[in-house]
Amino acid sequence: MNMKSIFDFLDLINEPENIKQELYNDFNEAACSSEQIVKENMKNIVEWTMKLSENKMTKEEFEYLVRAQKRKIEQYLNTLEIEARVKIQKITINLLDIVLERILPKI
Repeated sequence: MNMKSIFDFLDLINEPENIKQELYNDFNEAACSSEQIVKENMKNIVEWTMKLSENKMTKEEFEYLVRAQKRKIEQYLNTLEIEARVKIQKITINLLDIVLERILPKI
């Protein structure tokens, strides 16, 4: 099975059209993303899928890489959540503390 793109692979899989369309949409959205991790993920999926289709990788190797990539992205997202929480906490709680502890006593 020699393919030129991930879309060739999607055309071959035996899934309902709505699933294929969702995959097409996800790949198109990833291609337009400015987020490096999104582009890297798409690049990896395309590369691994092509290797799998050309029998340069086993199904087990493919699954291992995809699962490892998923864990990596989940860890990245957890880090983003923590950073966002810290930033929001700093902006809101610290501001409220200043109002309560420094400004209110002087009113």
